[in-house]
Amino acid sequence: MGAADPARRRLMIVSAKLGGGHDAAGRALEEAWRRHWPHSEVRWVDALDAMGPGVGAAFRWIYVSSVERAPWLYEFFYQATWHYRWFSRSSKLFTSTWAGLRMAEEIDGFQPDAILSTYPLGSGGLAWLRRRRGLAVPIAAWVPDFSPHPFWVHTELDATFVMHEEAVPVARASEPSADIRASALPVRQEFRPGDQAAARRRFDLDPDAFVVLVAGGAFGFGIAEPLVRAILDAHERVQVVAVCGRNTAALDRLEALGLYRTRLLPLGWVEDMATLNQAADVVVTNAGGATALEAIACGVPVLMAEPIAAHGVANARLMTKAGLSDLCMSKAQVTNRIRAFVTEEGTLRSLRSTARAHVVNHDLAADVASFAPPGEPALNRRRALSAGQNLHQNAWPMRSADAYFAHVEDATAPQEVGAVLELDPVEDGTAEPVTLRQVREMVTARIRHLPPLHRQLVHRGNRMGWMWHDELDVDAHVTEYPGGPLMSDTATTEAIEEVWSRAAPRDRPAWQVVLFRRGDGGRSLVGIKLHHAMGDGTSALGLLESLLDADPGELEPATEGAGSAPTSRPAESGNPAELLRGLWHLATRGRAPRHPLNQPLTTERRSVVFVPLPGKEFRRTAEQFDVSEHELAIGVVGEALEHLLAGTGLVTPGRPLRAMIPITRPHRIDRISGNWSGAVPLDLVMGEMSAKERLDRTCAEIRRGLARSEPRAAGKVLRMAGLLPPAALARFARYSYTERFFNLVVSYAPGPRGARRLAGAPVRAIYPILPLSANVPLAVGILTTDDTAAIGLVADRGLGLDPAAVVAATQGAFREFVEA
Repeated sequence: MGAADPARRRLMIVSAKLGGGHDAAGRALEEAWRRHWPHSEVRWVDALDAMGPGVGAAFRWIYVSSVERAPWLYEFFYQATWHYRWFSRSSKLFTSTWAGLRMAEEIDGFQPDAILSTYPLGSGGLAWLRRRRGLAVPIAAWVPDFSPHPFWVHTELDATFVMHEEAVPVARASEPSADIRASALPVRQEFRPGDQAAARRRFDLDPDAFVVLVAGGAFGFGIAEPLVRAILDAHERVQVVAVCGRNTAALDRLEALGLYRTRLLPLGWVEDMATLNQAADVVVTNAGGATALEAIACGVPVLMAEPIAAHGVANARLMTKAGLSDLCMSKAQVTNRIRAFVTEEGTLRSLRSTARAHVVNHDLAADVASFAPPGEPALNRRRALSAGQNLHQNAWPMRSADAYFAHVEDATAPQEVGAVLELDPVEDGTAEPVTLRQVREMVTARIRHLPPLHRQLVHRGNRMGWMWHDELDVDAHVTEYPGGPLMSDTATTEAIEEVWSRAAPRDRPAWQVVLFRRGDGGRSLVGIKLHHAMGDGTSALGLLESLLDADPGELEPATEGAGSAPTSRPAESGNPAELLRGLWHLATRGRAPRHPLNQPLTTERRSVVFVPLPGKEFRRTAEQFDVSEHELAIGVVGEALEHLLAGTGLVTPGRPLRAMIPITRPHRIDRISGNWSGAVPLDLVMGEMSAKERLDRTCAEIRRGLARSEPRAAGKVLRMAGLLPPAALARFARYSYTERFFNLVVSYAPGPRGARRLAGAPVRAIYPILPLSANVPLAVGILTTDDTAAIGLVADRGLGLDPAAVVAATQGAFREFVEA
């Protein structure tokens, strides 16, 4: 997709269902974001749900109980966060650590380009992740309360947006070094001044009445008969619309009220609050959250009546100071103020004009873009540096699926995945191969967008973790093979084998880019590899795509997950019964067949063989057999292995070869870090048979494993392994990733479609390279692009496989399918 392409940005919105205000602000931010990046993929995370099962329900019960039954306790806690700095800091540390630890997997799983938060505990979790784990994407928080309290404000965030200039010094009082900015109100565009007469017709309201909208948010706080009577008693022209939200008890009480029935319209949850605001002359509320902000955005005066404890009182006072509301602390004051509004038109004019001026002077879309402008890197160096000074002493733990591959590694089998790109000459009129300087300049520009490449793997006994590097020595990571500027094909192959036979240095982030320049018409090769703990083949492909450029208009916008409905955790496909079935079938597979092939790695030197197949013919052949490209690729490998290994003494006649086949969720090739693939153990049938029969049996095996949910079960096993103590996880990894369960690894990945360039050089083909493991000395990768189905075979040299024989066997196998 290219790092500079903004069309496919991924946005994460962190909210919480604690009332409706946080989600309402999040929807407004998503709407504003899409004005700049309309095709973005947006993922919502409910911070409370992410913190654990039942946490959201518990926090909602505590909040409602405190407001309605123990306001003194709520007020005490609120004031303590302001007056006792130790209490504020310790409380924020506790909740931020909790939220950060639990949200980390959500963020790793989605890998957003930016994060917007509308909930204070979520913002705290993000600040903790930046401080302790180097979370480097742009992060901003919006405070949909008028008066920010200390839990809202965190120095580590790139920006904290408050609702008015009057709120800026309040926020800075809690964190003087935080970046605080006044923002447009985070409400959707539908909340704007409108046709009052048309709005009243929509809700069948009296066109000549003085309409008072009484709203207490989603919980309907304060919507009670005494307040309604106080408003109706103000003047006979008053008509009250009381929105009770999800407070059904309040709605029932008002509906049972016989007095003033013709002047009172009780409502429950209302979807079209924008039109209802436009119908009102004044809005009466008591919290100062989303209800008040939406009214102000519609140019409707706000009356804060008997505000709820703590943040409600603080909001009311600051809104009154800013000239955006009036404050009434008793029902008698409410009656008098409403009467003045009805009889003295001038009393409303000031409030209305102040509200409309505030709306006109701010633009939410501009505020959203101000901290993450188009084309700017995701890595905010200033924040990462200031927030991450102690990261070198505080490495954070890996996900279990990533640590698994760190444990598998030993001196003879470094776990590194990667690819070799075959490049044509740079299209600059010189017909020259790409230079080291050009590759380094490209990587230097792109690496700022790629936080995974800033992480170094660290060992602390059996504990595996990451250590953050703000600055990288690109010259050390990006080199040219010292075999001369123009090498022969044989010399180039030997150079690639040497690079892949030794591990990348482990004293820095474990990735390398190596340039090999050949003497055949300006062509060159670029090898890119990274530690398997940093990502699987899918993530490596996502990183690779971030280094490539596409022709303008080449890419279609990403659409998966683009819906705007707030959801909590992304649903995992399949039900528990399917998962249990997958686990059962994995457990009952038994050991892999025994073959002489599975012997200890006899040398640190690898054989690397590349086999190009014509891409268009490959796709046409898959269509001819009515199979997927994935299935055809595995079938070609099976047929090639039969040609290659029969008669070598490396396979036992009559026994299949069990291949471990990584499987990734369809259409999810945009990850750039982490191991996310499940796997299907597939028995490749050996022995003489037609290519069609071998393909049919291969497809049946693949589809059977998918139907049994084996990939999902394999991924679940790795996640469950994370519950083990580090030493037990290490033993499990070393026991399971061996010849006991598979004879070789075969991996297929759909590569980029359309023309790609690396540092200006057109990409002709991309050959995947997979790691070997203990007693598993053979791995085959297949990656398809428009022009080439590129096969990369890696083998221990002790097997004695002849590269020419590998090429002949593979191409011959493919021809059998073409001609079948």
